[in-house]
Order: sequence, then C-alpha cells, then structure tokens
Amino acid sequence: MDELSVLHYDLSLVMVASEEMRRLNLQHLREDKPTDVISVPVVEVRTIHELPPPYAGEFDLGDIYINAQWLQEDHKTLEGWQRDFEWMTIHGMLHLLGYDHHTVEDDEIMAQKEEFLKRSLLERTRTWEAMHPPE
Repeated sequence: MDELSVLHYDLSLVMVASEEMRRLNLQHLREDKPTDVISVPVVEVRTIHELPPPYAGEFDLGDIYINAQWLQEDHKTLEGWQRDFEWMTIHGMLHLLGYDHHTVEDDEIMAQKEEFLKRSLLERTRTWEAMHPPE
C-alpha cells in the first residue's frame, strides 16, 4: 500500500474455523483460545516499518489468519461482514509490519494507522466504483 510505503510485498490471507484459530493462537501466541485475527510474519519485524529482507527470492510479509466462523456468526448483513473483514485484514497487515498494541501508546498509534487505512480504502473503493458504474 502506497500509504505505508509498502510496495511489492506479498502476504497470504487465510480464512479458518475457530478450532484452527485456537490452535494457531496456542502455537504462535501461547493462548489456548480462538481469536479474530492472527498475523504470522515470515521474518519477525522488530521495529515499526522495518520491512523484512527478501526470503528465498520472495518479498513475503507473512500470513494473516482470519476467523471466518466468527465473521459468519457475528454478522447477518454483508455490510457488517465486509466492515469487520476489512478491519481484520488491515489490523493483521499492520502486525506484519511491526505495529502492536501492547501499550496504550502503541495501541493509539496502531488505531490511528487503522483508521487512516480504512479511510484510504474507502476513498479507493469510491473512485473505482465511479470509474466502473454498474451496467
């Protein structure tokens, strides 16, 4: 995303059930419970915006796992599902880039980035829709 000066990096977005999310949470974060989103970087980013080096010739940030079961159970409308899916994707991407929310200050910084990216995504969506009206 240009907004984060991140160009030409790949990431995987994987939808999983709650039981798989619980297993991933235990494996990576040592918490034995399901959660909404988990990011697993290819290379651990130690500081915000320190992009990982190419790994085996690839520029891969890592994997974002989203709990599809939670999305399905929590939302009866497409709009609500889409809103939370976008948030989880943005939240997971920021984690892959080294942002976290372990302190109040870090949480505020991450929340500001999330809001900035949500607005940017909304603007891009509106621009695309204006350029591609339904027939």
